[in-house]
Amino acid sequence: MSTMATVNTLKLAFFKDISRNIQELNMCGISDLNKKTLISSMSKLKCLKTLNISYTNINILDFIEIYQACPSIKNITIDFIFTNNNQHKLAKKTLIQCQEVFRNIESVNFVGNVSNLLYSQLPCFILNKAKLKTLQYTITNCEMVTYENEECEESLHFDEFCLYFFDGLNPSRYYCFLLEMYLFTMLNFQDYEVIIIFKLDAPKSTIYATPIFKSFFSKHFDLNAECLLDFGVTLTGNACVMLWSKTVTQFDEAFYKNLLQKLKPLFPFSFKSSANTPVPLSYDWYCTIPTQENDLGSSFVNEVGFKRRRCVQPNFIINYDKQFQNKSQLQLSLHFNGKIKSGVTLSTNSDYLRKLTYLNLCGVVRYSSDFFNLLFRCCNQLITLNIEVPPICSCFASISRSIPLSQTLKNIRLMDKRIDFELMFSSMSQCNTLENVNICDMSSDTFNLSDPFIMFQKCNNLYCLYVYGSVTDTNQSKKLKIIKSAKTKSQKSHIRVNVFNNREFCHDPFVAVFKLNPIKPI
Repeated sequence: MSTMATVNTLKLAFFKDISRNIQELNMCGISDLNKKTLISSMSKLKCLKTLNISYTNINILDFIEIYQACPSIKNITIDFIFTNNNQHKLAKKTLIQCQEVFRNIESVNFVGNVSNLLYSQLPCFILNKAKLKTLQYTITNCEMVTYENEECEESLHFDEFCLYFFDGLNPSRYYCFLLEMYLFTMLNFQDYEVIIIFKLDAPKSTIYATPIFKSFFSKHFDLNAECLLDFGVTLTGNACVMLWSKTVTQFDEAFYKNLLQKLKPLFPFSFKSSANTPVPLSYDWYCTIPTQENDLGSSFVNEVGFKRRRCVQPNFIINYDKQFQNKSQLQLSLHFNGKIKSGVTLSTNSDYLRKLTYLNLCGVVRYSSDFFNLLFRCCNQLITLNIEVPPICSCFASISRSIPLSQTLKNIRLMDKRIDFELMFSSMSQCNTLENVNICDMSSDTFNLSDPFIMFQKCNNLYCLYVYGSVTDTNQSKKLKIIKSAKTKSQKSHIRVNVFNNREFCHDPFVAVFKLNPIKPI
């Protein structure tokens, strides 16, 4: 469904008219979704096969009732939560009910925490009777109830499995050996072909794979996959584990073509900034560490009869026209390492700027006073911008002055200190293409949050506003009330809003657009 959808979308005449022909329904992230309204709509969905209700208030016990209203469902994505309270112990009778429903499902994706999905036998118990084509566990650093274990002696049955880890707060988090996780103790390694990908420090990757995939990674990504002979691998960092049953999977041309499309977004091409040669065209996403040739910083000139005069280098222009001369669109991540001593700027003559659809700026660097003015004026295809500002160079004021110049920007994430929210919201309201806004104030002291009503009113396509800052539980509630009040006043009930502590990190479908880590659910 559209990012503008709310629970009331299910009540629209248009939805009712097309409901009999709907085969796939994605309501992921609809915060006001409730069981009653959903069930009342299910009876009309006679052809529904695929349902995504993850990141909502719908739980697994709700799905039992939903399935009874719509037994045509074969594929389900749902949060691994059984009740909306803090109940830790689940009745055996209830779990057997779950077994009977899930035995009819062909594809399952559970979104939950590591304790429930990997250190517990509970998911294995409720899936015990299922013959799954695909099974996926999406593990995030979310706060969910940890349930008491339910013993399960029989193994799971699936053709394909994907395990996805994402921890935005601690990307180097240690989990354990795979064999210490209950699911993998049930599996015979020899029955599967396996790929394991780690992203400890984006964009760098570590890959383990069974021998069948070694040439695949070498050919398509110029990467070496270390040979994997068993499940004795330590899981660390953001990671993806993929398994295919040897008995049912055909590892033919169609399989590898599909695999390439799935893995391609995980591996941006890393190029040397100083190499003035065209990049490979087969990639969509590129990354580099900008370097400055003959980086002398400031220098001193001696003139006869005078004191030494300090000469400061002019701003360094970031220009990749030669590298991207054969591309029409591109996504680019720039990781500054602090070695560029002068300020950095852009040029109106740079053609590559007009090809950017995604730009990520992070690391230690000093942006020139006109950097963001040039950025928003020249990048006339830019859709998504992620900026993590270094402590040496606050940029929110410069961004505020320049963002109204953009005619295309939809998604922006800004991480800075001591942000003037009144100024930011006022400026962003003049960029009416905005859809998704994340503002992170990394100051250690509390911040003043202004009313975003003007932005809600003028940005007609806005569907998400997340604010991060130094807040206590009490302040968090007060600041969230300010945003919710503006949402009500503007009659934009579909906008997803929240206030987080800046030591937290929200990972949900609305944050994924910023590509904060290439690992993602597949």
